[in-house]
Amino acid sequence: DLERALLEQARARDIPTILLQHGIFGDFYQYMKYPLDQILVRGEFFRDFLCKENRDHAATLNFVEPAEPHRETLAGRRELLFLTAPYNFGASNLHELDLEEILSTLLSAAQRAGSSVAIRVHPVESVGYYSAMVKRLEQQGGFFAKVRFSQGGPMESDLRSAAVAVLFNSTAFMDCLRLKVPIVSFGWHDFSYRKLIEKYRV
Repeated sequence: DLERALLEQARARDIPTILLQHGIFGDFYQYMKYPLDQILVRGEFFRDFLCKENRDHAATLNFVEPAEPHRETLAGRRELLFLTAPYNFGASNLHELDLEEILSTLLSAAQRAGSSVAIRVHPVESVGYYSAMVKRLEQQGGFFAKVRFSQGGPMESDLRSAAVAVLFNSTAFMDCLRLKVPIVSFGWHDFSYRKLIEKYRV
């Protein structure tokens, strides 16, 4: 990739390099050594994800957030929140049928519990895509749960109204842990962070 090529050119010219984590790490970071002098990561979780050679050159930037005087409880929350990932952009190996299964499960659970479903759509995805899929599943399965869609802006308001967050291959689980929102991730869908998040009882 371009990132690695630029680091290789810098190494060939004896230019010191610092790589700043600018998103989630791709699967290959846990296996491939990158030619860099220092990598700055967003916390110990991502440091543990790196291969050993890069882990030895990693420094973490944990920004301590101010303590909140009052943190609301989950009592009274009824919404099931699904945080999508860019499935159609080659970022995961999830098939659309798996995505339909996740949404069907949520619609069915919400209907049985008398709750609603919120779908927080990833910025590079289309709300229309998910809306069409939900309508199709509602017709096929006879679901009648209330569904709302969200995209853009701070994610925290969606998390604070959720009784549970359902996710796949998303680093939003870190925000869930911070805000103490329970997380569900279907075990039969594999993704790169799965083993690391198991220690958090996901």
